[in-house]
Amino acid sequence: DGLTVLSGAATKINGNSSNITSLQSNTANLATAISVHTSNIGSLNQSVITIETDINSLTSSLSDNSSRIATVSGDLASNVNRISTLENAGGGAVWTTSGNDIYYNSGAVGINTSSPKTKLHINSAGPNYTSVSGNDRFRISEYVTSNGNEYGLQIGHNQGTGNTSLRSYYYTNSSGAYANGYSILLQPYGGWCGVGTDSPKALTHIGKYSANSGTHNTIPSANMGSSASFPGSTNLWLAKHSNAQAEDYWGMALGTLYSSGNSYIQTLDKSNSSYYNLLLQPNGGNVGIGVTNPSAGKLDIFVPDGGTGIHIRGGNYGTNDGEAHIRIGGGGSSSDNISHHAMITGGHTSGGSSYLSFSTLLDYGTHGNSPVERMRIDQHGNVGINDTSPSYKLDVNGDIRMVGKCIVQTNNSQNGVVCTGTDGGLSYYGYQDGDPGIKFTRTSVFTGEDSEYTLSVLPAVGGTPRGNAVHLGSSSNYWRRTYTDKIYRNNEHT
Repeated sequence: DGLTVLSGAATKINGNSSNITSLQSNTANLATAISVHTSNIGSLNQSVITIETDINSLTSSLSDNSSRIATVSGDLASNVNRISTLENAGGGAVWTTSGNDIYYNSGAVGINTSSPKTKLHINSAGPNYTSVSGNDRFRISEYVTSNGNEYGLQIGHNQGTGNTSLRSYYYTNSSGAYANGYSILLQPYGGWCGVGTDSPKALTHIGKYSANSGTHNTIPSANMGSSASFPGSTNLWLAKHSNAQAEDYWGMALGTLYSSGNSYIQTLDKSNSSYYNLLLQPNGGNVGIGVTNPSAGKLDIFVPDGGTGIHIRGGNYGTNDGEAHIRIGGGGSSSDNISHHAMITGGHTSGGSSYLSFSTLLDYGTHGNSPVERMRIDQHGNVGINDTSPSYKLDVNGDIRMVGKCIVQTNNSQNGVVCTGTDGGLSYYGYQDGDPGIKFTRTSVFTGEDSEYTLSVLPAVGGTPRGNAVHLGSSSNYWRRTYTDKIYRNNEHT
């Protein structure tokens, strides 16, 4: 029995030893787990500290936002009061709210002014508006949401000149740069534009108050000064300048004179004494005056019967140099581009007489670009060929040749064909060259069968026979029938 008890005790001891070993293993595992949890607890504690810091920061932000919200609430409350005041100002609804919109039915709005003079009055003390990049007073723009660019219209003022500018612009968001060059359209869908008038009568109507005084009868002149204003007669100035901010100083002025009602086009340079050319249809087309379909030439003029088509004046009345020219010919190589030409000249003398002459150019390469007068019609109607002072209806200085008939008709018995010369002639031929010559008369005699006609060659009035005169016939001594085939000059006969 004792052994049995010892054996059972040994068995239990062995069992407890196994449990102790297992417990020791569990204890080691637990210690490891506790170490891990201790590390996690340390990390958790650090996280808790960080979260606490964040909570403190958020608490401060919430406190700040609460203050801001309170400020905004105060502003909103103030604005509500202001809107209410505006809505009830003057006993009527000046401003009216409709959803997100606000509008007014009466009164004026002032920006930077407490006493607006118009419905919208924007006041500014500067700076001057001098470029598209800024300092404008009023802007209407179109904003592009995709890229932040901006297009629009600027209105600005320059206190130095007193001028107001209206300009289109473009703003590039990526570069922050302004640019201009876009168009401003006036009445693009219809209607008329008036400048200086409140009742335009055409697509563009420029009106101007005028009076018969001051400079309303003055045509602008060159060299008047780059910054000088035009006379009261000028309505439009189309001009150029050399840089962006310079005065427009050369161009074309258009206007109307008050006293005569005449209108003018004048090209000029305000900065010097130059007057420039006026070009009409330089690239093609005709010009018509008094016609609606010019087709007779580059210049087609119609005037009523008896009217003056072209009146060209030259020089001063009562002087010998009062001439005006019309040059006709092709373009040449000279500086004035009119070489190889002919010229028609109208002029007058100091006595008030007039003449018309015709000149031609012999050879530009040899004689230059100076036409020589070849024919003239003087104040008496005399025509001189190679003679500037004709004494007869046709006065020719030089040889002439005629192909065809030469009909000389006298108006009385004293007139005839008069041959004169300049060198005294030869008396051998009966009448010296230079003396009054001969005349032809005709008589007729009826022979019973037919009439015979006699041609008598007699001395003309003033003719003096010479000693060796050849008698050509008389009423009692004549050739009954004389025929000739040809008459030659002495150096032409064969």
